[in-house]
Amino acid sequence: MSGNVRKKGVRNMRKMTKVDIVLFFHSTLKQYLETWEDFLKKELQKLETEIKETVPKNEEEELYLDYLESELGRLLSYDFPSIHRNSFLVSCCSYLEERLFYFCEDLRDKHNLPLKVSDLKGNALERVKKYFTKLGKIDIPDNWEEILSISNIRNCIIHNEGRIDDRKIQDYIDGRSDIKYDKGKKIMLDKEYCVHVLDSIRTLFEALYSNSRRPSA
Repeated sequence: MSGNVRKKGVRNMRKMTKVDIVLFFHSTLKQYLETWEDFLKKELQKLETEIKETVPKNEEEELYLDYLESELGRLLSYDFPSIHRNSFLVSCCSYLEERLFYFCEDLRDKHNLPLKVSDLKGNALERVKKYFTKLGKIDIPDNWEEILSISNIRNCIIHNEGRIDDRKIQDYIDGRSDIKYDKGKKIMLDKEYCVHVLDSIRTLFEALYSNSRRPSA
């Protein structure tokens, strides 16, 4: 990348509104998701084609085909997508919390509020909600409960290796078609759920910035 292109990109970023920045990262993360999903799909298709077109000539080649079908097939159809999607969801939640904290700091600067969000008690989302309602005097977006459910999935992945030990999480998953769990009750995310997470974050911030522009009651 040339110096002029880089400088132009920096200038464009500086002109972006806070909503533009959220939408920019939403688009970037979605492109990242699509790129990796497409890569994994193509690699699995290549493997399936190789297995289908290969006629084993001896026992060694038969063992190799068995390996392709059982080991590499499992990696490409289960292990790799699981690692990728879990990591993606965790990254989205980290970005969500970071932007929410920035939003709270903006409220503090704009209204000269006496406390920082870090002064409040509770987990990240609990503190943010208190800051919005008690200090910022802005309405919580309608999809806040969905954001909490997504955060619960993230916590289960991080703190319990994705294994469900909470009835509330299991009920949430049972009510959706884009996320499930295996026989060991380990969470399995579909690509569609990752898209849902991204879109939920976007909807949240669009509502927050809209609500913050309304005059206080």
